[in-house]
Amino acid sequence: MKELVHPNVIRMQHAFFTQGEHEGDSVLNIVMDFVPLTITKVISHFKTMQKSVHPLLIKLYSYQLIRGLAYIHSKNIMHRDIKP
Repeated sequence: MKELVHPNVIRMQHAFFTQGEHEGDSVLNIVMDFVPLTITKVISHFKTMQKSVHPLLIKLYSYQLIRGLAYIHSKNIMHRDIKP
């Protein structure tokens, strides 16, 4: 993940292991960039205002998502848990 460098792909800053709940378990912790605004928050904001999301904004978010996916697919990586 550290090798992925693209404006539409979040970067991994650091990774480390910690002790799990049970003896012998370890948990992988991944530190990523902080993203203060999510698509979910944008949609929620528009719902609160009782307005629909502008089509241009939908196109921009879609473009960024597809561009990031195209990049990771070019590196033979498949993302299986895309969330808004």
